[in-house]
Amino acid sequence: TVTRTGSIGGTFSSTAGLVIDATTGAIDLAVSTPGTYLVTLTIPAANSCAEFKATASVTITPAVSATIAYSATPYCTNVGTATVTRTGSTGGTFSSTTGLSIDATTGAINLATSTAGTYVVTYTIAAANGCAEFKATANVTIQGVLAAPTISSNQSTSVCAGTEVLLFTNCPQGSTVLWSNDSTASVLALNANNPSLQTVTVKCQQTGFCESTSSAPYSVEWISIFSLTPINVGGGQSSTKVVNDKSAWASQSITPDAGPTLEYSTQANPTIYYSENMNKTAPRYWTIHVETCNLGTGGSLTFNMSCTDETGFDRSYNTHENNAPYFMFANREGFTEIYAQNHPAFGFYESDGNGGNVYDTGLPKGFYKLGIRYWDQKGQGSIFPTTRQPQGNVLAYQEFWFRIQSKDGVGKGAAREAAENALSPWRFADAKGLNPLAFAEVAPNPVSSVMHLKVNDTKGQKVNVSLLDASGRMLLQRAFVPETNQHQEEFNVSEIANGMYSLRVHTAEKQATLKVVKVK
Repeated sequence: TVTRTGSIGGTFSSTAGLVIDATTGAIDLAVSTPGTYLVTLTIPAANSCAEFKATASVTITPAVSATIAYSATPYCTNVGTATVTRTGSTGGTFSSTTGLSIDATTGAINLATSTAGTYVVTYTIAAANGCAEFKATANVTIQGVLAAPTISSNQSTSVCAGTEVLLFTNCPQGSTVLWSNDSTASVLALNANNPSLQTVTVKCQQTGFCESTSSAPYSVEWISIFSLTPINVGGGQSSTKVVNDKSAWASQSITPDAGPTLEYSTQANPTIYYSENMNKTAPRYWTIHVETCNLGTGGSLTFNMSCTDETGFDRSYNTHENNAPYFMFANREGFTEIYAQNHPAFGFYESDGNGGNVYDTGLPKGFYKLGIRYWDQKGQGSIFPTTRQPQGNVLAYQEFWFRIQSKDGVGKGAAREAAENALSPWRFADAKGLNPLAFAEVAPNPVSSVMHLKVNDTKGQKVNVSLLDASGRMLLQRAFVPETNQHQEEFNVSEIANGMYSLRVHTAEKQATLKVVKVK
C-alpha cells in the first residue's frame, strides 16, 4: 500500500511488470515481476493549477524458497560424510539438535562424530529486503555399526579329511549371519572328503544397525586320512636295516618329480615320477608305508593298486595288511625289514616259464590308481597279505593317482619302442632287460561285478578257463580260441558269493592258477 500526503485525487502508474491499482496505488506483489520501479502519481491541471506529478521508487524482491534432502539416509557412523542436496535460495544456515555434527554453512554431516539417531535438519534463511524468515527441513537417520564378529569352531584348524567342522560366530541375537560362501546359517557346517583348505569370513546384519565389517579370515585344512611314503626297497624281494626306525629309509624314499604329492593327487592331476631319477630307475621294487589320521592301529588296510602300462597292458596289485606299521607288501619287526611286490610269499609270484617270477620285472612305467581302505577289524584267512581277506566295516577310503614315465614324456623309452617294433611276446619294464608277458592276468581284483581275464601269446590255441571255490566246486567254465596274441575275456561274477576263488587257465602248453577275491 502507498502512504500519501497532500492533495487527493490523481492516478497511479508505473512501467510494465508492476501491477498497480491506478486509484489507490496498491501494488499486487503476487503478480508483479521482481525489480525496481518508479511509481508516478499524476494530478491533472484544474482550476488554473498546472498538472502535478509525484514519484516514488519501489523495489520488489523475489520470494525466498528452498528445499533440502539427505537422499542416502539412513547413514552409518563409519562411512565418512553425509552431504545435503539443496535447491532454491542460497545464503541460509543449517542446524539440528545435539548429537548431530553438522556444518552450518555447507550442511555436511560428520558421521564419525555424530551420535546414532534420527534428526531434523533445518535450513534457515534470515528475513531480508522485506521478505520474512524462511525455513526448510529434512529428516536424517544415522545408524550405529555392528562390531566385526569373530569365528570359533568345534574342531581344530587342521582335521582329517571327511571330518565335519562347525563354525560359530558371535553376531548379536536376532541378527542375520552372512558367510562369505553365501550361507546365512547361524552355524556353518564345512566338510571335505579330500585334502583341501577352505577359508571363510562372516558379517552381521541387524535392523536398525549398519552391517558389520567382515571378521578376520578363518581357515580349516583337511589333511589326508592316509599319509603315504613310497619306498624303493632296492635290491629285490626285500631289504633290511640294522635299526627299527623309519628314518633309516629316508634315502630310499620316492619323492614326486612333478604334479602334487600323492595325498593331493587326482586322476586328472596325478603325481609324476621320472624313471631316470634316483630311486625310480628299473627294476622298480617299491612298497608304500601308510600312516592313518586318527584311525589308530586296531584295524587293517586294503591296498588295491591297478596299472595300465605304456604298452596298454593292465596289471593289478592287491594286498591286505593287518599290523602297523602298515606296508603294502608286509614287513618284519617294524622298519627292520620290508618286502617288495616280487617277494614270493609276501608279494606276488607267477612263473614266467623260464624259472623266474613275472613280477621280477618291477613296476612298469604307466598310469597307476591306488585305493586304500581302512577296516575296523583285522583281515583273516591267510598269513600272507596277497591272499588275506578283509573283515568288518570300511571306516575310510581314499584314492591316489600317479604315473611313472620318462622325463622326456609319456611313451618315451624302451617300453614304447618295444611295442612299436612288434617284439611281442616280450614286454619291456624299462630300458634294463626283457621279461616275458604273464600268460594270464585278471583285473580288477578284488572284483564285484565283471571280471576281465587277459591271456597272452595264445593266438589260435584253445584256452580253457574254470572258476573254483575253496572246496573245488566249479562255478564257471569257458573255452575260447584267441585271434590275437593279447586277448581279453569278460566274466559276470556279480551273482557269486563273496570270498576267495581259484581261476584256472590252461592251454595244451601253458597253465596258470590265479587267486580271485569276490567282494560286494
